[in-house]
Amino acid sequence: MKVAVQDIREVPTVATFAADAGVVNGLLRHGACDYHAQTIGVRLAFHRAGMDVFLDGEFWAELEGTCARCLREYPLPLVRQFALVLAPLSEAGPGGERSGGLREEDLSLSYYGGEEIDFSPLVYEQLILALPTRPLCDPACPGLCPQCGASLDTEACGCVVERGDPRLAPLRSLKVSQ
Repeated sequence: MKVAVQDIREVPTVATFAADAGVVNGLLRHGACDYHAQTIGVRLAFHRAGMDVFLDGEFWAELEGTCARCLREYPLPLVRQFALVLAPLSEAGPGGERSGGLREEDLSLSYYGGEEIDFSPLVYEQLILALPTRPLCDPACPGLCPQCGASLDTEACGCVVERGDPRLAPLRSLKVSQ
């Protein structure tokens, strides 16, 4: 969703739209391959104070994740609110960065350049940041058997799991002389 900077007023404007799940899936293929977006809805309220643009938004997305333990696909509904301040790129300083270290308020600060702002990349960024680091169908998912690969939540396997640290296995073969 692109909006001309001159069209953004001091009174908040609210817009609701469907984001392109194909773009998000393209971004996810280059990083978090464990997720696949199906539908994404967005509500944005934006207004301007001087040249700074304030953005309050919410997205709701239907994703599909692949469990890191059992490798099954599972539905992942995601709803998140976010707030950003967009400042003109000219305020960023040389190299596109402010001087000094990263401060907490910098996490919700971004920059725009030109006469038009495209809000879609900002929404995609917020969606990717909201994804769980480790996809799990259930926090108690037992996963797969490391020996035979059986799914431990649906079937029991007869594998014998050796307890103990495998790095100490050579020491177990030593005989103690008395």
